[in-house]
Formats: sequence, C-alpha cells, structure tokens
Amino acid sequence: MLKIKPEESSAGVKIKVVGVGGAGGNAVSRMVERLSGVDLVAINTDSQALFAAAVPIKLQIGRRLTEGLGTGANPEMGKFAANEDRAQISELLKGAKVVFLTCGLGGGTGTGAGPVVAKIAKDNGAIVIGFVTLPFAFEGNLRMDIAHAGLAELRKHLDTLITVSNEKIFEVASPDTSLISAFAMVDEILYQGVASISDLITQPGIMNLDFADLRKIVEDGGDGLMGTGSAEEGPNRPEEAARMAISNPFLKREELVTARSVLISIAGGENLGIFDVRKVADTIYESLTPQAERFCGTVVDQRLGNTIKVTVIATGLKKVDTAAEKKEKEREQLPRQPRRREKEDKPEETSIFATPSSAQDEPAYIRKKRETEI
Repeated sequence: MLKIKPEESSAGVKIKVVGVGGAGGNAVSRMVERLSGVDLVAINTDSQALFAAAVPIKLQIGRRLTEGLGTGANPEMGKFAANEDRAQISELLKGAKVVFLTCGLGGGTGTGAGPVVAKIAKDNGAIVIGFVTLPFAFEGNLRMDIAHAGLAELRKHLDTLITVSNEKIFEVASPDTSLISAFAMVDEILYQGVASISDLITQPGIMNLDFADLRKIVEDGGDGLMGTGSAEEGPNRPEEAARMAISNPFLKREELVTARSVLISIAGGENLGIFDVRKVADTIYESLTPQAERFCGTVVDQRLGNTIKVTVIATGLKKVDTAAEKKEKEREQLPRQPRRREKEDKPEETSIFATPSSAQDEPAYIRKKRETEI
C-alpha cells in the first residue's frame, strides 16, 4: 500500500503570505487570525510601521541605508534596501512552495523592494502570486507613474499578477465611508484572494485544489483578475453570489472572456448542496470560452451558515481596455511640446529600477552616505 507523507501532500505545501512596505504590512495584519495553515510575513524599511504590524514574522530591511526611517517614497531606495538584505529575505522565504506577495505601489518600499522579494522567492523555486494595489487618482500623476513602473518590474518576477485599483473603491463606497473603512475594503479584497486559494489547499474538504492544480492555473499566468460575491438568503443564493462575483467592480467582465484558466472557489456552511455548487459553476461558465481551463473547489465552513461565498480568479488574460482607458491612451499619444534641454550634455535618464553598473551610476544619497563613512 502506498503511504503518503504529510509533507508530500497538498496539506504539507508551505505557503507564505508576504506584505512588503506599509500597505502590504497593513493588508497582512488584517489576515492574522483569519488565515490558517500559512505563514504571515511583513517586510519593511520603516521600523515604526513594522513594530505596529500585527504580524508574527517581521523583517526590517535596509537598516544601514535608511536607519529605520523608511524610504521617503523613493522606490530606488526601496530596491537598494532589499538588495542590502537579500540573504535574510531568502532565508525567510526558504521552503515555501507558494508565496503570495502583497504591496501597495506608488511609494518607496512596496514599489522598489517588492520586485526584489518576488525575484528571490521565484529563484527559491516558489510559485509567486502578486496581489498589489494602485494609488487613488487624487494622489497625483507622479505617484501613479511610479506605481506603473513598479508594476512593469513586478511582472518580470511573478507567475500571476492581480492588480486592484484603489480608485474602484468609489464604485462600492458610500459618501460617508471613512478613509480607514475604504482601505479596509481594499485589504478585504486582497484577503479574499489569498484565502480563496490557500483554503482550498490547506483546509480539508470534499472538492479541494491540489498543488499541481494550482501550478497549472497560476504558473506563468501573467495578468489575472479577481471578483468576489456572496448571498445569504433565498433559493437563488448560488446564482446571486456567482453573478455578484463576475460583476464585481474589481473584475473586468470583458477580460474574463479572454481568460486561459479560471478558478472558482465556493464556500458555504455544512448545508452547502451539490446543486448549489453546480448553479454557481454554470452561472460563471456562461462568461467563459469553451477553451478556458476550469477549476472548481469548495470550502465548508460551518460559521457561514446559509451564506454562500464565491471567489473567481482568472489568469492568462488578454488586455481589454475600457472606454476610459482607451481615451487616456489616445490622450497620451497626442504630440507633446518638446522640453528645452538646459544642458546639451545632460546624460539620458534611466529607469528607477536600473541596476547600477558603476559607482557613478549609484544614487547620490548612497554615494554621499558611503563617502561619509570612509
């Protein structure tokens, strides 16, 4: 008889959820006591924010560089801070089969250190799934440009990247929603995404997701999207929860049609019925192409009672621009008045994520810091 050791089964798959930077640390802090069977980790340059994070495993990076004061919204500094402590980060992520990385883009640590952490996890052999947020529009073009630069860098090192725009909050929030509640909504979206996958792997159930299934869904999955929905009462709960998930503001239904793979997580109480599961699946499958690979798993949680919760995660998407995004691209393509160069011999600017090739390429603040130490 074949004996399976716990570490060889899906239940033995080591999963780590890593929050990088302030927003990432806050998101992971909200998952404490809600997620089981995973390691929760916070990585930051800001010692005060790290101390406040309610996360069991913490790592302060860039102590010598930032002196525990953060990066001042400088992603280049965040990148150097992570590289300064690559060995510690690698040790922290050792043994993980799956790494969920969450961070807010547009600032310094999340934007700069996030891609470094993702690459280290990937080099260690883990499947790496990113859940990241983009800034509000009112935070300005500079912060948004920094966020998109970070997004492009993250794509190089993640298997699947799921992006949540803070701006979408205005589609679900009311005029009296507080700032704290608004960010809690975003963190809840991130939690649902992580939990929908990790619970299917770590929690016992009738229809589970094994590690091979997860690898097939997310490995080299590119851009992904996610939607959640729930319904508490009535005979049409399965259909209502499913429709809510695929009409969620954080999920573009027109892109769902282009998905290569789709995971449906259905959670319910002990009375979750087989017909309920079929109704949820059928409702969502109507929005997919016949070629899309489909995975459906269930989690039975007696605390849910009659409530049915549905999470849809789609990967391998083809980008479909909304009308607003098309208009923005058209605006960006309009000819601009060229800037007058102050000095003809001014060197061409490089990416904020470019790796220094010499001492002259190092940021000024690092050169000055090193010179004062000599």
